[in-house]
Amino acid sequence: MPVTTLSRPTPSPRRNLSQTINRSLPAIVSFSVSSRILFSAYCLSLLHLLSLYSTNQRKFLLATPYYTLLSLSLSSLSLHFFLLYVFLFST
Repeated sequence: MPVTTLSRPTPSPRRNLSQTINRSLPAIVSFSVSSRILFSAYCLSLLHLLSLYSTNQRKFLLATPYYTLLSLSLSSLSLHFFLLYVFLFST
């Protein structure tokens, strides 16, 4: 008596991609909102630092809270992009 095995049909890559996108859509939306906030903080602090630099107040440049905000927002933004990359391409 021959043994027959049932094989599962392999899902199409397009279907897997759409399932992955549907699963990760809330994370992408929340990422988009938080990255816009971080990017706007980064741009505002960068503009303030450029205005300080152009008005020859370079000695106050490192003492401003905007320099700290600039570095924190840039590192947070890069961490956000890294986590999004890991989240989307690890599934």
